[in-house]
Amino acid sequence: MMSDGNRLPLSELLRPQQLHDLTLSDHAIRRLQQMLDSRLPLNMVFHGPPGSGKTSAAKIFLTGWPGFDLMQINGAMDAGIDTIRDQLSGFARSPFSDSEHVKLCFIDEADHLTKSAQASLRVLIERCSDKCRFIFAANEIGKLEQPLRSRLKAVDFTIRFANKDKAQDRYIGNIAGKLGELGIKFNRERLDRIVSVYFPDLRTIANEIEFEFGLGNSVPATDAA
Repeated sequence: MMSDGNRLPLSELLRPQQLHDLTLSDHAIRRLQQMLDSRLPLNMVFHGPPGSGKTSAAKIFLTGWPGFDLMQINGAMDAGIDTIRDQLSGFARSPFSDSEHVKLCFIDEADHLTKSAQASLRVLIERCSDKCRFIFAANEIGKLEQPLRSRLKAVDFTIRFANKDKAQDRYIGNIAGKLGELGIKFNRERLDRIVSVYFPDLRTIANEIEFEFGLGNSVPATDAA
């Protein structure tokens, strides 16, 4: 069982911590890993349905940067031009002492950004790419203006039918290992059923697993479904 002192929801404890934990294709994971290792990513937008791992992927990049050269903005809370002008512009334009690497800015919920904020970001991306790179996450990429989208490499987190079985099997293996590390007993058949119903919504899967097995609801691993 998880420690009573651990107050984080299971959705946070099971959040992907490395790129291999994501439900992307092997090719996409390899390319992102190369960018992470080099600390020189493309300007990108991660898009796809809620709970598919977009924010988790961006946070994996954030943890690979020293804390003094990164910025995170939530577009649902700071959607306007004032945030871009007063906070992000100075961060992106300012010089960084490590000339071999760039700074990183992550804008979550980017589909909530106003049109004026998006227009300002287009300028920043063009003028500051030698100093700063940008990662956006959006549930609905269509809400981003085309001139902004054209400056970003789109990485689709939507699971295609041809890739679903392989991605799902890999995810089940990863999640079973993490549950074991957390001391949560579970029934594998019931775990497989939860994942098959809700995949690839990783957040919903974690909530269902916590309701079924975690925080006082653990069952012996050998119990019947």
